[in-house]
Amino acid sequence: PVAPEALTDPKFATYAETITDLAYKIRVAQTKQMFKADIIRLYDSGSIEKRLDEDSYTYTIGVMNEYSEARSLKRALIQKGIIDAKVIPYIDGEPIDINTVRMLSEKYTDLNEYLKFESE
Repeated sequence: PVAPEALTDPKFATYAETITDLAYKIRVAQTKQMFKADIIRLYDSGSIEKRLDEDSYTYTIGVMNEYSEARSLKRALIQKGIIDAKVIPYIDGEPIDINTVRMLSEKYTDLNEYLKFESE
């Protein structure tokens, strides 16, 4: 559905453009209940995801098209005490698992950097 312009956040257009194709987010928590840390509110790009096939909520920060940016944000979050921060790659808005990362690493060469530094 099309929402009236007055009811839409202009940041969504930027988000939608960035999350298309390959993008990275930083998962700061995955819980079955409300995440009470303020870290999500400190970033414009904080989001909460709930998949129908999962019983938990995923809290993320950032939407970046290059792994180096995501890695840098992850390091900053770890320094702030978010020790479980993890870079999650997305294709067209959907998170992808390590097997898919490996499979797509030839098409999306930036995923090779992800494979060098992130472990499952």
